Amino acid sequence: MDRRKRVNISTKVGLHSDQAAQTAQQRLRNLADPEVAAILARFFKTGPGQYGEGDRFIGVKVPAIRKVAREFKGLPLPEVECVLHSEIHEERLLALVILVAQFEKADDAARKRIYDLYLANTRHINNWDLVDLSAPQIVGGYLENRSRRPLDRLAKSASLWERRISILATHWFIRHGDFADTLRIAEKLLKDKEDLIHKAVGWMLREVGKRDVAVLEEFLIEHCRVMPRTMLRYAIERFSEEKRLGYLTGKAAVRVNAWFLYLLRCADGSLYTGITNNVSRRCQQHNAGTASRYTRSRLPVELIYQESQASRSVALKRELAIKAMSRQEKESLIRLER
Repeated sequence: MDRRKRVNISTKVGLHSDQAAQTAQQRLRNLADPEVAAILARFFKTGPGQYGEGDRFIGVKVPAIRKVAREFKGLPLPEVECVLHSEIHEERLLALVILVAQFEKADDAARKRIYDLYLANTRHINNWDLVDLSAPQIVGGYLENRSRRPLDRLAKSASLWERRISILATHWFIRHGDFADTLRIAEKLLKDKEDLIHKAVGWMLREVGKRDVAVLEEFLIEHCRVMPRTMLRYAIERFSEEKRLGYLTGKAAVRVNAWFLYLLRCADGSLYTGITNNVSRRCQQHNAGTASRYTRSRLPVELIYQESQASRSVALKRELAIKAMSRQEKESLIRLER
């Protein structure tokens, strides 16, 4: 059996090989198409001064990349990282497809290693397709049952791609009925100067609206007058023409008198903290199982505390402060209200 054949077999069964990364890269290069490469280079804006400046394409389409990824799905992480460092776009995409596939089947320890490797290599995740294909599954998936604070650091980054990761990661939460972090990160990115961020935020807001249009409209009512035009257009894409016009002209942005912080007691005795500008409707949504993944599995819930706040941003700050309290401190707050 020759050397090449041994490498192929070891990769399929997940055994280590110093040559595996090179073999995976060569497999893609054998599929190169110069005409497709030229089209992709224009599409992903690789010219001077454009967001993808200097990126190299060899002309391999995504279905073919996924097929190669299945062949090399057992590639060890150090080898995947080598591929991720490639100057060729399709090879970096291959590495990310492999990481996503490995993450889905990994235990907690392996997921942490993949997550850490991902965030340590964001400089190589440097185009919108690379982010969009991987951030929800790896960053969102890892943070699902953990603190979401890493998203805030990413949202403040000087890197366009880390800021896009911060909002795209929340797509994972949206799919599970959890919108709070999408709205929070979207608010942080309202003044971002990059069109690719405007599009990403608008897209994620639209995804929220697909699941709960009232939540989307609560956000739009407060922010539509200051949202970048592209962000707003993406967010309202599914609205009727009349409603879109209302938001684009600002006529739909009637003043919200107050926002509320609220606490719920769940069926298992745990406490849930949230914000809304309509407490009654929000409680109905919780008990219908459409407001939060956390409460959905702990129904019914009971409203036990609420505070009026001057604005959504003030309410968010108060929410964070209460979430940081101990259980005893929260119970004391509830008793004072009574």
